[in-house]
Amino acid sequence: MTAPKSTAEDRRIKRHAVEWNGSILVGADLSEIRCLIRNISTIGVRLAVAPNENIPNQFLLKIPNGAKTFRCRLVWRKHCELGAEFVGTRPRWRQS
Repeated sequence: MTAPKSTAEDRRIKRHAVEWNGSILVGADLSEIRCLIRNISTIGVRLAVAPNENIPNQFLLKIPNGAKTFRCRLVWRKHCELGAEFVGTRPRWRQS
């Protein structure tokens, strides 16, 4: 018997669809790569970046909605989208 395919509804941690502009900060000089935050949860984030952007395995993500910066680890990448998990401090927000 094969296991059923996992869907977004099967996730343990609820993801929140958002359309936030953000910044990926990389290197010693914290160079800025603009991104679009597509969804976010307490453990990770899905981002859209320009084609051919060189995103390192670890980076800082600046979320302007609250002016917070979080350390992230790249988990997957497919074309212009990538998934990352938060390392250390994780975002918290109130839903309306």
